[in-house]
Formats: sequence, C-alpha cells, structure tokens
Amino acid sequence: PTTIGIQRPDGVISWAVFRAAPTHTANGTLSGAIVTFLDITDRKRTEEQLVRSEEKWRSLATHMPDFVLIGRRDGAIQSINRVLPGYEMEKVVGSRGWEYIAEPLRDEWRQRYLEAVESGKVCRFDTRAVDDDGGPVWYETILVPLLEDGKTARVVWVARDITERRTMMSKLAEKERLASVGMVAASV
Repeated sequence: PTTIGIQRPDGVISWAVFRAAPTHTANGTLSGAIVTFLDITDRKRTEEQLVRSEEKWRSLATHMPDFVLIGRRDGAIQSINRVLPGYEMEKVVGSRGWEYIAEPLRDEWRQRYLEAVESGKVCRFDTRAVDDDGGPVWYETILVPLLEDGKTARVVWVARDITERRTMMSKLAEKERLASVGMVAASV
C-alpha cells in the first residue's frame, strides 16, 4: 500500500491509499491488475490538524512565563517547558520536583505532591525555592492529577513566580503596621 495525494480539478488535494495487485491467466501470463484506492482524506486532515494543534500547544507552553511540568506518580519530572539559567534540561528531566524546593519546605512540598497523587484532587499552595544567588523565590504551585482508570497516572504542575507580589504585600503590611503604630502614638 502507498499513500498518494491526488489533485482534483478544483486544486484541492485528496488523499488515498493506493494498492495494485497483478492478475494472471491460468497459465501464468499477466492479464491485468486490480487497483484499489481507499479515500483517507478526512483522516489525513485530522492528523494534520492534530500536528498543528500540538505545535500550537508546544509553542504556548514554551513561551509561558510560568513553569509547566509533567511528573510521574513518584515525583520524577517527565517534561518541563523551560528551565532557569544555570540548569540543564537533560539533568532536570528525570529528577524529583521537590529537589528544587528550599530545604525547610521540601518535605511539605513532597507530602502535598503525594497527597495530590493519592487523592486525585487539584492542590494549590505557595512554596519557596532558591534562586541562583541563594535568595528566596516564591512560587504559587498548582498540582493537577491526570487520571486514567480512576487512578492518578501523572501530575501536571504549574509554578508561577510570585516573589514580587509577596514582597509588595510584605511592604504593604509593614506600612499598615507603622501607620497603626503612628495612630496609637498620636492618640497618646
């Protein structure tokens, strides 16, 4: 069988699986051929759409500012859309996700991951990692179990850097505290 494209008079290409088999007379002389064409145009278009769709999703994930990962049940990273400078994709893939979490929060992060795997429920929390300079970086983490036959097969997780937001909230809380101290001092 051979897949061929056939251009119709209107310029549109239709796809077919072409097969040919020789036919012979009783004494073995070639008498002709049986040729079949199976129209697979719809299947071919669906395949092309899937490829384009996959390319769009890959482009979207690659250009997202968030980290998008797929992990196995045991926490090993199967894929990640990008890595931070200083890390190598080949070393990150296959490692456990919690290896990149700051030591005081590592056990809690691992526990939340394993709970999401066992419960099959989405889990959302903030966690702290360490940047290249050893400083804290805060991430909002969302763990989404992917179920197959009612059991978690893999986990998609999204990590969004919220360090700037947390810093701003901390400064705002400090200003509010100082303002309230000032109001108490003024009333005294």
